[in-house]
Parts: sequence; structure tokens; C-alpha cells
Amino acid sequence: MMMESNYNDIIFKSPPTLKVPLSRSERAAQYLAFEAVLSGSKLLEMAEEIWLREYAPEDYQREVKKNR
Repeated sequence: MMMESNYNDIIFKSPPTLKVPLSRSERAAQYLAFEAVLSGSKLLEMAEEIWLREYAPEDYQREVKKNR
């Protein structure tokens, strides 16, 4: 699972002084929170695309497309 490997990379890249042994339920809760953040950011990106395509003024759409 790709998300799980991303999650593990982030957790294990923290400095050793910040690592705290987590219980199984704490680790699961942290993983679910991480998934929620990723899902939320994907939803925001999708909403931005819909707004840009459907509601944004044409000059703003052109400006955004130039900068991408």
C-alpha cells in the first residue's frame, strides 16, 4: 500500500530524540490521521480544479494556466 509506505517514511525519518514508542492503537490512530490529511488535501485540489474550470473568471484561468 503506497500510503502506508509514505506514512512509514515520515515516521521513521524523525530524529531519534523525538521517537516515542507507540502502542498499536496509537500507531493506528496516527496512521488514520495521516490518511485523513492526505484525503483532505486531495479533496481541496479537486475542489480548486472544479472552481477554476466552472466558476473562475477567464482572465484568472489563463493566468493560472500560464503559471503551471
